[in-house]
Amino acid sequence: SATSHLDGLRGLAAILVFIQHLVGQFDLNVHERGFGENGNYYFASLPFIRLIFSGGSAAVTIFFVLSGYVLAKTPLTALRDSKQSMLNKSLLSSVVRRPFRLYLPVIAITGLTAVLVQFPTIMPSVAFATALPSLEEQLSRWCGQTIKYLWPFQAHGPFYPYSQVIWTIPEELKGSLLIYFCIWVYSWAFHRKAPKVVVPILFAAAVVLLLAFGKWDNACFLAGMAVCYWDVFWHKEGDILPLSVTDGPSVNGKRAVRKYRDYAMIVVSLYLLSQPARSGDPISSSQAPGYKTLHSFIPSTYSEWNYYRYWHSYGSILLLWGLLSLEATSPIRAFLASRPLLYLGRISFMLYLVHIPIFGALAGRVGAMFGNIGLGSPPSFWNERLWIPDIGPAGCSSRFIASVAVLLPICIGVAELSTRYIDRPSITVGKRLAQRLGLEAK
Repeated sequence: SATSHLDGLRGLAAILVFIQHLVGQFDLNVHERGFGENGNYYFASLPFIRLIFSGGSAAVTIFFVLSGYVLAKTPLTALRDSKQSMLNKSLLSSVVRRPFRLYLPVIAITGLTAVLVQFPTIMPSVAFATALPSLEEQLSRWCGQTIKYLWPFQAHGPFYPYSQVIWTIPEELKGSLLIYFCIWVYSWAFHRKAPKVVVPILFAAAVVLLLAFGKWDNACFLAGMAVCYWDVFWHKEGDILPLSVTDGPSVNGKRAVRKYRDYAMIVVSLYLLSQPARSGDPISSSQAPGYKTLHSFIPSTYSEWNYYRYWHSYGSILLLWGLLSLEATSPIRAFLASRPLLYLGRISFMLYLVHIPIFGALAGRVGAMFGNIGLGSPPSFWNERLWIPDIGPAGCSSRFIASVAVLLPICIGVAELSTRYIDRPSITVGKRLAQRLGLEAK
């Protein structure tokens, strides 16, 4: 489809999260430092290159912007095609289905994690959870923490005991509800009443204001919706047609300019997404050549723990806009729409959820098996069973690459099974409830 490359982008972003959460135990997180900051010159911290190793932080804003776009596409298309009656039911159905889609997989994966963490021989460590005197106490703690943590209308951080990535899920629900509400308001208050040019201006102003006041998560969702509005109401298919030798020179000239503009937009977006994102250490960004000036423009509403979200948000917005503007035959679109990335996009949600407990059970052991033994680590059966020399630059040394070769297929396999037996049934539960409420046809 015309937007299949966005599914591939989601899959690629999930892999970046996987890499960032694994690489730290092999390079002591030097990849997170700014290139040239306080004498730190690491290959893995170079702009653009660093996205491979520390792109997980940037991936979060990409996820949010993509969600804003995807959630808005169907209702905005219905508005464009004058299907107001379909829109209202669609929005209500989405509000009913979305919590099941997001929360049931989280409950299943973290519940299983809570059980396994009681058996250190299976799962030595995961996030902030430790074995308790009894399984009953562990499940009681898990239940209380989960109910409290999944409430969307509160501040969230990576402190949920059973997985440090779960904080984004209630933010996803909150952002989803924001999108549905904004589309409902737009359909009644602005659609066919306000000039087309006014609506994107209002969206853009809202995004800039939200970012300025530190509400980067809401801004990303709203920006995705704004880009979707542009795509549905303004963007013409002719904008992405390839250059043709049969067109006149003026047409080809305009298309060539548009082509280079779109590539420039993507390059700028990747540079912004490459801003050093070392939580709690803004010096890694403020003292990094090439980012000092950008860092100085970050509003004071951002703390030392989330300062990088400001420019990462703008980078994700530009990236989505640039990818949608590219011509259909662009090699970038072809890469993102390749079968491996489309497959990763299909299982990306479950890959995002399952890699943390898998790392808790296996990452330390697999690393130790290849010789990566942490200081103070107790003797283990796994230590140096398949020892290899650690060769290569920080962030992509031989032991890290070998560990990825072992852990990535395992994570993908578990994510595939989880997609089949957890994710899809969760979608079905929400859909059936919407059908029972008369919001969807059976």
